[in-house]
Amino acid sequence: MTTNTTAQFELYPGTQIFEFDSSTRDKTYRVEINTGKHFQVNEKLYYLLDCLRVPMSLPKLAAEFQRRTGQTVPPDQLQQLSDRLTAQGIIVQAGQATQSSRPEPQASSYLGLHYRRDLISAAAIAPLARLLQFFFRRPLAIALALVIAGTHLLAYGQVGFPPQLEMERISWPLFYLIIFASIGLHELGHLAACRRWGCSHGPLGVGLYFFNPVFYVDVTAAWRLSRWQRAVVDAGGIYLQLLCVPIFWLLFQWTGDPTYLMAIVSLDLMIVSNLEPFLKLDGYWLLSDLTGVPNLHTRTGEEVKRAWLWLLWRLGRRSEPPPASPFGQWSPRVRWVIFGYSGLSMLLWPVVVLAMIPLLFEVISLYPGLWQAAFTALGEAIRLRDLGLFFAQLQVLFLPTLMLVNIGFLLKITLDRWRKARQERRNLQHS
Repeated sequence: MTTNTTAQFELYPGTQIFEFDSSTRDKTYRVEINTGKHFQVNEKLYYLLDCLRVPMSLPKLAAEFQRRTGQTVPPDQLQQLSDRLTAQGIIVQAGQATQSSRPEPQASSYLGLHYRRDLISAAAIAPLARLLQFFFRRPLAIALALVIAGTHLLAYGQVGFPPQLEMERISWPLFYLIIFASIGLHELGHLAACRRWGCSHGPLGVGLYFFNPVFYVDVTAAWRLSRWQRAVVDAGGIYLQLLCVPIFWLLFQWTGDPTYLMAIVSLDLMIVSNLEPFLKLDGYWLLSDLTGVPNLHTRTGEEVKRAWLWLLWRLGRRSEPPPASPFGQWSPRVRWVIFGYSGLSMLLWPVVVLAMIPLLFEVISLYPGLWQAAFTALGEAIRLRDLGLFFAQLQVLFLPTLMLVNIGFLLKITLDRWRKARQERRNLQHS
């Protein structure tokens, strides 16, 4: 391979590099490009990229890198690295790129949001986030946590455990209204935690995630915080949402309406489900930041693949053992957490998939008849001007319709991934 000694390279305009706080033994850095791409790099690559804040040729880059670090980079290795970084869009030849603030479409992911749409801009929601950051001052947060715990004791002393509620007395419109309000407060909690640490944030939006409508907020800039501060951002939504519990309890004491007790129980169930770490919910990000291991799903996939290759090698089906595990860069305690996470993932996901397949087939097969019956009932509700019956039928249609829409998005993700893989194979054949 011939090294290009005349072309000058530079960082893609608008690229930012900052130290990333993880639990690895060596320093790591995060590279953010304003096209929406981001990468994690080691210290050696960081120094190479830092040199390219001003345009320079590869020979000059090698000399500058040696001056800063005392290490040398062979010309062929530097050429290969520049080709790879150019392909990834991190560096460009000087003068051949213009700064763009429009993000590129990201690769589709089964474990990411299947659909997303921004609703409220960052500027519009910032005043509320600034106001609520007050709740993240440590003395106040500790005091409120004690209030929340005490209120839970009172509430479950009232309803028992398991809870016993008079369901016929529940006001469902009021229930949905206050739960919806608590979900909005949850999302504001993430933004307020960002503000507490002087970190910017993005908009609030709505999306679709595994058959559920969800709200989301863009807190990408939180990657620049320490991992303990990121953990506060992760838990900030749950914390502010739990502040609804004392309010609901006081409203129950004032009105005697068991709807507020129902809301406390439902809110707790929502929070417990949100803390599970296998989907990309708050629990996933919290575990990632507490352990200092980013991209848990990717790391888990790598470890499962390595375990499979190791088994094939031990059985004599491979001629050589798999490469060393990347988990060597983490402490023994973190490795045990990740190994446990990987093992549970291997057990959980097949069960979830096998359980969902018959349910999806049932929804698809019954949906035409369900829609026909609901359409007739909706017409009757309109004729009788019965709002209760009308909304009850809409509720019957809601979940099956949502599941079918989500199936469509999953099929689209599958098609996009297949097209991308086919294009990559073609590029390799022509290279």
